[in-house]
Amino acid sequence: MSDDKNAALAKGEKPDVAEDGEAKPKTRLQWVAGWLVVPGSVVGVLFGGGALLGAHFHESWFVRMIVWIVELFV
Repeated sequence: MSDDKNAALAKGEKPDVAEDGEAKPKTRLQWVAGWLVVPGSVVGVLFGGGALLGAHFHESWFVRMIVWIVELFV
């Protein structure tokens, strides 16, 4: 295992794990994708789907149930 690590270091590749055994810190792009893009996309799809469903099928039982639940807390 250490031979593979030494060979990778000799080629100039960075190891996936730091010397003390901890994982390398994530890049800024990975952080933005993991904490902003993915959750924002999920929330956007849910909100957009709800708005579309509520606009076109405002008399459906599902939309009436959501309105009733929201009115309980607002």
